[in-house]
Amino acid sequence: MRRYEEAFEWAGDLEEEFQQIKEKISPSRARYWYRIQVFKTIPTYGKYLIKWSCFMSKHYLITAVRHMRRQKSFTIINVFGLTLGLTFFFLIMIYVQFELSYDQYNTKANRIFRVANELPHGHTHGGKTAMTRTVTPLAPAMVEEFPEVESATRFARNRNVLLTYNNQDFLEDEVIYAEPQIFEMFSISLLRGNPDTVLNDPYSIVLSQRKAERIFGLENPMGKVIRYANSRDLKVTGLLKNMPQNSHFVMDLIIPMQAYAQFAELDLAKWENFGTTTYVLLRDGADPKTVEQRIPELYRKYGPDEIWPGGRRYCRPFLQPLTKIHLHSDLDGEYAPTNDIKNIYLFSTIAFLILIIACINYMNLATARSTKRGKEVAIRKVVGALRHHLIKQFYGESLLFMLLALCLALALV
Repeated sequence: MRRYEEAFEWAGDLEEEFQQIKEKISPSRARYWYRIQVFKTIPTYGKYLIKWSCFMSKHYLITAVRHMRRQKSFTIINVFGLTLGLTFFFLIMIYVQFELSYDQYNTKANRIFRVANELPHGHTHGGKTAMTRTVTPLAPAMVEEFPEVESATRFARNRNVLLTYNNQDFLEDEVIYAEPQIFEMFSISLLRGNPDTVLNDPYSIVLSQRKAERIFGLENPMGKVIRYANSRDLKVTGLLKNMPQNSHFVMDLIIPMQAYAQFAELDLAKWENFGTTTYVLLRDGADPKTVEQRIPELYRKYGPDEIWPGGRRYCRPFLQPLTKIHLHSDLDGEYAPTNDIKNIYLFSTIAFLILIIACINYMNLATARSTKRGKEVAIRKVVGALRHHLIKQFYGESLLFMLLALCLALALV
């Protein structure tokens, strides 16, 4: 009995032994023996298949490199076109991904909503028909009256504020007045200070890392005193980790809401005052539409007649999901410039069109070159190349072009 490797190489001998067993013993025994021999050849067949596949892949690669060297102008044009297309595609998609990621860093983002107001018909504010500002007592009233609301907070801001430290002035674009609930609702991290007490003192201030470095340099900012607008002294009680830029508001300077009430001489309990932006955190399973429809009930219960539905100053409240503010909102009082989801669709379409054009350009050039390779294909067929061998060769060349262009594009990006 020959070894199964030899039997694999000499199928005729395998057939002869099958006939001998069939005649001397029995056909069933011969068939059983034949199946065993076939199964034994599978490892050898697999080994040879892998070996020749590797050999042919190496051959295709060498051939592709030779053609690239021989046709340098064609190679440069093709690689340049694909690289350019991929580079623009990647850059645009990075921008699109960044825009779509706004406020997604918040762990409770899917439960946070901003309360906004639609102005009465025919009225505008800042050229807009809706605004972010709400009545100042709305946040605590929603927590007290609505079981669906787990927490609520309110913001206010002041622009172009002068801060002074060690006789050095710093003109800041924006200061945010906020409540301690911001650390509970939003994923805002304190590097120093206790989030439960950091805003308890009305004459305190929390700085971000970048603002602390700008004002204090390498000094420890904790406990330092900053002069606010040449009128009040504020003590640094916390150091805030820099917020990501993909947030529809970025806080660098936070002052307690009580200070806002004192500085602006504003009664936060009065329902006539529209001076704060309200955010609510809903409980799991709460329906935002239900909460939205019930907000006017608070106006009727606590507010004057003029802000009731139908009143002279009534503004229809509505809820905005936190993650949709940047791309689906353009209200008066936005804390940062917003974008439009239509722009994202437009840029995405442009990116894919650029990629498709680059691929079509490559295919056109490859087709034009194929007319000059007819002799090569004919010779390969004469020496025994099958259709799938030629397909593998040309696919391999295309893959090499694509990989080279991809590496260059990634390097440029």
